[in-house]
Amino acid sequence: LAIYRRQLIERSLEDCLNGSNPRESADQNIDDLDTWWEWAIDVGVKVPLAKPRQGVKNQDLEQEFEKFFLASRHILIGDIRMRYTTFNGREEVVWLLNSNVAKEHLEQNPGSYSDSAKEAAEFLRDKGGWKSEEIENLWLSFITYDELAEAFAVTQAWTWIDRYGQATPVINSDAILVKPYGLKIFWLC
Repeated sequence: LAIYRRQLIERSLEDCLNGSNPRESADQNIDDLDTWWEWAIDVGVKVPLAKPRQGVKNQDLEQEFEKFFLASRHILIGDIRMRYTTFNGREEVVWLLNSNVAKEHLEQNPGSYSDSAKEAAEFLRDKGGWKSEEIENLWLSFITYDELAEAFAVTQAWTWIDRYGQATPVINSDAILVKPYGLKIFWLC
């Protein structure tokens, strides 16, 4: 099961998303819905899209594209997902870079993925109804792949906001190894 290897991968992503700056960390700064949005826009959305490396060439498509790295080796796969549920069970999910707001921003500013995701999150907060007092849970999540560790991981920042407005943030990452048992076994008949 390679529990220790998975734990190292998960911890590196959790620490990366939570951050080392006490003024920006989720567990030190999320107290309510407003502070969740401050963290999500200023840190949560930026971390997965902060470190692009250009010049990675796809031989099949014959074009270059960017890869976004987290915690040094983890490559972002796809998009950042935001989700909420309300006390009455209603749920909404948005993929930030695939939202209309982000697509419009990217058309005008090609390659500015972080700014596009931030603008999409700001739209959800300000005009999308994602700042309702009926919201009970908020998630920001993404998927990564670590080529060196041969592992995929789902990382999510989840915050539960009780009926009194108290927020409880949790950052969790779950990794799965492509080759959990690195041993080569030979069967002799």
